[in-house]
Amino acid sequence: MFEDYYSILGLESTATSEQIKSAYRSLAKKFHPDKHAGDAHFEEKFKSISEAYNTLSDQEKKQKYDQRYEYYLHSEIFGSTSTTSYSTPNSNPKKYHKPPVYSTKKREYTPKAWMWAKIVVIGMISLIVLAPLGLARWSSTFNYNKAVELENQGDFKRALDHYRASVKRFGAYNLEACLGAGYISLYHSKEYETAIYYFQKSFDFTNNDSLESILTYRIGIA
Repeated sequence: MFEDYYSILGLESTATSEQIKSAYRSLAKKFHPDKHAGDAHFEEKFKSISEAYNTLSDQEKKQKYDQRYEYYLHSEIFGSTSTTSYSTPNSNPKKYHKPPVYSTKKREYTPKAWMWAKIVVIGMISLIVLAPLGLARWSSTFNYNKAVELENQGDFKRALDHYRASVKRFGAYNLEACLGAGYISLYHSKEYETAIYYFQKSFDFTNNDSLESILTYRIGIA
């Protein structure tokens, strides 16, 4: 289980080394086991505080931890991803009726027949217009889910390609795909200009103040 060392010390992720040291001293003094002999709760609390400080006060350890921390924030905001399933309604076609023997008599159509004819025409036009949009949305969802799968497997290069494809399709996961592409570009492929592009693009898909602060921080890192 991932430990949020910043929260344990009561700090923001932008805290300076002096702030980290000051927070640790204050908490260590408050929860030191010597002041609460025999109380397991304070012993565990002091252990967590010490562990957090030992990591964040060491620059090399802190740098590695911050990369994991960024991924942790990403997961907390968006949670787990599930694949959307689609179902096709059952069709119930009418039985075929043999047309009448040819006649020279002019066929007359009832108002009901004209109404159904109009419905069919409108339906065909709607299908022609909406089908490409539906296909693009499906493709975006497919590429996003594939990118998440590859990222979890550690195949960051292919994951980045699928994130990019998901963004191009303008589907349901534009924001998540932009964040995923930016994260991989920043921390794995080291494509900093690409990371900045996707983080800036993420602003187009969110109104979340907390997320906007995280995006600004990541752009600053890049």
